[in-house]
Amino acid sequence: MMNISYLSISQFDETEFSVVLKEINKNTSEVFLLNGSNISNKYSFFKKVSSILPQDPPLIGDNLDAFIDSISGGFLECESQKLYILWTHVDIMAKNDPENYKLIIECFNDVVMRTAKEEKELSVFLFGSEASL
Repeated sequence: MMNISYLSISQFDETEFSVVLKEINKNTSEVFLLNGSNISNKYSFFKKVSSILPQDPPLIGDNLDAFIDSISGGFLECESQKLYILWTHVDIMAKNDPENYKLIIECFNDVVMRTAKEEKELSVFLFGSEASL
């Protein structure tokens, strides 16, 4: 997997999931879990996020610009000020669709920056196999 470094996005080995989740649960926050075991490309990613992440307006299709707008709006509607996305098994998409994986991570970074402007703290945690991080 390519090494991606953003202030708002952190990468962890899959084995660290329970430790990270336990730490997050100490805070007042909202957690959104993306189980990536069935996310291998852009299309399966959109299918999964459309059923998990908050959206405003509703997400239709697989346009990345629309994804940024929809998910940003959805997170701004959340009551909690601290929000977390935990995406497990990211190595599956990173291996099978590396170009779109990188674009999606860039989109998440944009969403984090947009929500920060509205005083929401969104963090994206990526979990994959140690060899791929």
